[in-house]
Amino acid sequence: MRFTFIDNACGIVEHDGFRILSDPWLSEGAFDGSWYHFPPLRTTPQELCAVDAIYVSHIHPDHFDQATLAVLPHDLPVIVLDQGKNYLHRALAAAGFDRLVKIPDGKSAQLGPFALTAYKPFATDIFHESTIGNVIDSSLAMEAGQYKLYNGNDNNLTLEAAEAMRRRHGTFDLALLKYNAASPYPACFFNLDEQRRLAEAARIRERNLEHLVRVTEILQPRCMMPFAGNFVYAGKQWRKNRFLGTTTWDAAAQYVAQHLPAQKMLVMNEGQTYDLASGTIAGSAYKPVDRNAQDKYAEGLADVTYPYESETLDEDARARMRSALPIARANLWRMQQQLGFTQAYNMYVDVADGEYFHFSFADAASGFAASDAPCKRPYLRAAMDPRLLLQILERRAHWNNVEIGGHIDFFRDPDVYYPDVHVMLSFLHVPQRVAKIA
Repeated sequence: MRFTFIDNACGIVEHDGFRILSDPWLSEGAFDGSWYHFPPLRTTPQELCAVDAIYVSHIHPDHFDQATLAVLPHDLPVIVLDQGKNYLHRALAAAGFDRLVKIPDGKSAQLGPFALTAYKPFATDIFHESTIGNVIDSSLAMEAGQYKLYNGNDNNLTLEAAEAMRRRHGTFDLALLKYNAASPYPACFFNLDEQRRLAEAARIRERNLEHLVRVTEILQPRCMMPFAGNFVYAGKQWRKNRFLGTTTWDAAAQYVAQHLPAQKMLVMNEGQTYDLASGTIAGSAYKPVDRNAQDKYAEGLADVTYPYESETLDEDARARMRSALPIARANLWRMQQQLGFTQAYNMYVDVADGEYFHFSFADAASGFAASDAPCKRPYLRAAMDPRLLLQILERRAHWNNVEIGGHIDFFRDPDVYYPDVHVMLSFLHVPQRVAKIA
């Protein structure tokens, strides 16, 4: 078995000539234009057309990249988790992929020489109390011949899940494990000054790496590779890069090696291939990620424009936004009732023109308030380009993607994170039937 790394969560696992491509994100500008690769990619989608199957872990655009998928053969089987709402299934069907290999949580399927076992999210939230939390991620255990590979991508293992994984699958020859968190905190939270944002970013990096060490220690794979979560912000959000709670895969590997000196670590550049049998790497000599070059590269992308910036916010658009907001709030309230979520927590969304749209997660009421009026604690305030807000309301963009893309400036008081509040904001849009009429 061999693993060829491309970037982020994208790679190819091959055994006996059968090749499975995972999470092919090769275009630039994921998450509404802001996410770019570093180092810049050389691989093109056309070069990946000879694979035998695709694994798409979840619907986030750095994993489900419609621009890359559009180039790949649409008759390829696509491996997906079969769980819950299955938003990804519908999106793949709309993109022209109908040969879905649907694997329920904890179940296995045979594809070519591979026995594939899919897993749903192991926790609603690894680090915070949450009742709704993560509902979209998946991970995949891949076994062929005598070899075993675990593709964890964004689906972070709990310590209990790592123990269960080892009991079930034994020793993985290669484990691809999450080391970064693609979160807007603290980069986009302006209730913190610069020094506090830098300190929080360092704390989050340390927290994530400590967890990676503990999971690796339990799994005890023959080789571990820090995997997924590699990006820079481009465009007008580029200054937020220094406040991201992320690090390089080199730093992650070094951290684990310091704490687990007997653990074999793997880092690779784009196009390098690791042979699970021999434990060797094929390809040119490895070059570590240059963090200074990464920072300069992101600054050089400052003039990148986002797709929504081509739109104009005329009077008609402003009127549509004002009329859509109460409808979107009603839609969100319906979802709150379905999921049984209420909380005495206030939300203020900047709608420009000196106003906020305000509601509480405790009841169905909503309304407009002057932006200079005091906000009622506890609260979360969100400001973004009104053109992007309109896209969210009309279902042409998605709150969660916009948030991960760093496009929203937040202010909260007190500085307490409530994961389910952010999950619920994904439903702040008009119902689909209204969006079609609009």
